[in-house]
Amino acid sequence: MSSEYSQEIQHKRFDKEISLLTQIDRRISTTSHFTPFGMIIRAELSPEFLQGIYNHPVIFDIHLEGKYPFQSPKLLCESVIGFPSCADGRDILLDVTNRKWTPNITASEIIRILPSFVSRLVALSQSKLQSLDIGKFHLGSPMYLETWDRKDKMGCFYGYELDLRDPRIAKERVLVVSHTVILELDLSTNYPGIGHLLSWATLQSLNAIKKSKTEKDRLTFEWKKIGENPEYKQIFKLREADACVELISQNLHRLGAIVKKNSKLPQLKEEEMTGKATKSMNIKEILQAISIYESNFDKRMSVEMVNSLMALYQQAIEFFSANNDSQYDIFVERLHNFLSNDIVLMLLASEKEDAAASKEQKEKEESKVQEERKVQEENKVQEENKKEIVEEVKENKKEQTKEIKVDEIKGEKEEVFVSAKQEEALKEEFVIGNEEDGDLEVKDAANQGQEEEKKENKEIVEEKKTNEENKVIEEIREDESNQPIDAIKSDEKHNLNETNQENTVSNANPESSEANESQENENPFSIE
Repeated sequence: MSSEYSQEIQHKRFDKEISLLTQIDRRISTTSHFTPFGMIIRAELSPEFLQGIYNHPVIFDIHLEGKYPFQSPKLLCESVIGFPSCADGRDILLDVTNRKWTPNITASEIIRILPSFVSRLVALSQSKLQSLDIGKFHLGSPMYLETWDRKDKMGCFYGYELDLRDPRIAKERVLVVSHTVILELDLSTNYPGIGHLLSWATLQSLNAIKKSKTEKDRLTFEWKKIGENPEYKQIFKLREADACVELISQNLHRLGAIVKKNSKLPQLKEEEMTGKATKSMNIKEILQAISIYESNFDKRMSVEMVNSLMALYQQAIEFFSANNDSQYDIFVERLHNFLSNDIVLMLLASEKEDAAASKEQKEKEESKVQEERKVQEENKVQEENKKEIVEEVKENKKEQTKEIKVDEIKGEKEEVFVSAKQEEALKEEFVIGNEEDGDLEVKDAANQGQEEEKKENKEIVEEKKTNEENKVIEEIREDESNQPIDAIKSDEKHNLNETNQENTVSNANPESSEANESQENENPFSIE
């Protein structure tokens, strides 16, 4: 009873939808037909209705299936707009309505807001289309094989999937290759041209396709590990295996990936991590290097890899820009996404911090070296000043010592001159005494003793005088000064002249001499 009631509600809703289609703009062509799973409404938006947004008709199919209207319909785009296109069987209803489904929403309402969605698709570049996550696939839902037959760069490939444990067990399958995904469908035995979606994966999650050397229709698909999903592989035998591989390669190439045929991807060498070898690469080598770097980034991520990959992206962007290639937008977007990666940002930030720390350390070292040089120069100046002061002190001390020595020599010379004059005076007295009369013989023994003592004293004085004169002469010779010697000789000569003059006066005045003799006779011991 409940099943009949729900079917009755659904049929009434179908009638209502068909009725509402007559009220929409006449520039939108609409048709409807029933299917084993419900009803499909097709809306074709004319270029006039799109008002210059797109110059070709754009077709959308609304699948009212399942428990509609309590279950949301599927909205499929059937017109390829740009590359990559979302017209590959995915449901884009939520992207068009931007709200959660309720039974109150009608198909006519969905059709009226389609032009704004088309406008958004047309405005997007290839790179943004590639990165734009539009629509979703519903596993187990029925899909019409004709969806991909008439679309550019899409196709269906019929064959069998072999059991990995027992290749003798095979199941009939259809592989659908679109611009960005590979769909695996299980052919319906009840409804021709219908397949139920078993699995799907993006082309870029494909790691390799291996062709059998003995069986040309046998292909092994190897898939990458994505998130928690481990690596796995599938074996297919397809009627058009070569065409399937070629279509996948072409679409991957347009998406910016590198497809290297008949060989494995090379392993990265350590010197390639520096990016030095990328400067002389051609575009094929650049794209190949990008693919290698991207596949190894999670395993060997480092600052060097980030810088090298950025350089490769830039080279590819410059090449495609110069050749007006549509892949320019793809690589611009890939570079943008790469630089938005949290790990990449962390590595670049650490590189910047390391560079700043290195610069700071270098500045500190340079400052330290400069300070050490400055201290060394100051110490050198102080040492030179110290040497100059020491030399000056030595010179002053030497001058003072020389002056003291000269003063001592002058003092000794003056003493010598005085002693010489005194001795000359004594000599003069002795000479005068010797020239007196010979009446001195009356001197008693005491006087003779005194005279002998005086004689001995005279000899001692003369010896002392001679020694002192010799000493003074030696010192004067050392000072290379002959003036004091000349002065001494002049004094001696002067004294001798005076003595001769006195003797002459004495001989010229005999009376005076006699008087003196008489005085001496009166006091014969007056001479000492």
